[in-house]
Amino acid sequence: MTPWFEAPTWRQSIGGPWKVMVPGAAGVIAYLGLLVWAMNHWRYTTWVVLLLFPTLAISGILILRWATARDDDPMMGVLGLALVVKLAAAWVRFYVSFELYGSGDSLQYHLDAVARADRFFAHHVSLIDLVTPRAGTASITDLTAMLYTVIGPARLGGFLVFSFIGFWGLFFFSRALRTGLPEADHVTYARLLFFLPSLVFWPSSIGKEAIMMFGIGLASLGAARITRRIPQGWLILVAGLAVGGLVRPHVSAVILVSVTIAVLFRRPMDERRGFGAAGRFGGVMILMVGLAFMFGQTAKYLVPGSTKNDVAVVGQVFDKATAGTAGGGSVIDRPLPNNPLQYPGAAFTVLFRPTILEARNPQNLAAAAETTVLLAILVARWRRLKQLPKLAMRRTYVLFATVYTGVFCFAWSAFANLGALARQRVQVWPLMLTLFCLPEVIDEVRARPSADRRRRPATPPTSAAATADVRDSVDPTGGRPTWSAPTRR
Repeated sequence: MTPWFEAPTWRQSIGGPWKVMVPGAAGVIAYLGLLVWAMNHWRYTTWVVLLLFPTLAISGILILRWATARDDDPMMGVLGLALVVKLAAAWVRFYVSFELYGSGDSLQYHLDAVARADRFFAHHVSLIDLVTPRAGTASITDLTAMLYTVIGPARLGGFLVFSFIGFWGLFFFSRALRTGLPEADHVTYARLLFFLPSLVFWPSSIGKEAIMMFGIGLASLGAARITRRIPQGWLILVAGLAVGGLVRPHVSAVILVSVTIAVLFRRPMDERRGFGAAGRFGGVMILMVGLAFMFGQTAKYLVPGSTKNDVAVVGQVFDKATAGTAGGGSVIDRPLPNNPLQYPGAAFTVLFRPTILEARNPQNLAAAAETTVLLAILVARWRRLKQLPKLAMRRTYVLFATVYTGVFCFAWSAFANLGALARQRVQVWPLMLTLFCLPEVIDEVRARPSADRRRRPATPPTSAAATADVRDSVDPTGGRPTWSAPTRR
């Protein structure tokens, strides 16, 4: 028995917990004191942010823990920090929008949303009308009005919620890469995806960017599950397309083109378990019907009132994009490629301009520094890109990301303003970054692991001889990584 004079005191016995409890309790008391003081000295639309920020942060971390519970490497430290940084970016975006520039699209969305919420409380707008957003730009007003009926007309609160929505779009992209290309460099991808200034800054305000980031990320996750034949992929894809199509149907059309090509080149299932070539053909036909519908919606959205039903609408769309972005101090010649030789220059413009030599103001300089860092990373990892053709045929999520990036570069090359491009390309960078993080060794990627799992017996063998027999029957290579598909039986 330990003598009384050698027994640890109660302070020593709790050790670590005591060191955590005291600062934690002090922080809670300080927060509550600040909240009470703010409620007595600030307007409601200002102090409500003190409730929103911790609520969004805590709920987001709980959701992240649940979503990554089965991951071998959940990266909760990176994800938690990314969530806090994304919410903090709402303050920066708010300051830039209203203190530096004094106006912006978000101000008009805010004013229209306040008016719509007021009409709802005055019973001039029904509940069904309130929760049924219109298409196009008006959808942002409608979504913001729904939010204001809950939290009140707080502009900064709206920025926080939209930034929170944008974060989950980035999270969906990270899950899509884990699903569609599990052999990728996920750590590098997460660091680039969650901490690139453009991806943190632009989708952090009341506006289209946050909603589009959510929709494209969700659709990418659906596409990744489809390429790996994981259940619920089609449902997730449709949900993402619906969100994106509500705001920018032309982006959803680009996603559909990319998914169609990925499904077309996806390896067929085992004929005993699926529909084989017939099922693949039917899936592609359904996608083509959806694609035709999305192109129709795109034409109506970008060229309202047009009576043309042919490819002439495409020219009108490019001309409108050029005219709409030809103002400001960052105007460039429209780099729309007219032949294949001009395409690399147009793609470089969309993805990586302005360069350091083109920077004429602090905003351009910040954007140029970011693109320069990305170019340096691309040069350092050029060997990974050599594997792209083979890898795209084995993991068709890579093909999806490649096609989307290529089509996006062609379509958005009509933008004649580098400032507009810096804002618009956040819709392509998450999928472009997939090409930066390809596996370094292609032999680590199996051709058809899903087929191997289907043929694995339910009860594992107990003897070494039985294990070898089953292994050889499942994988003719004896377990060695290979690019060739298992022999069809």
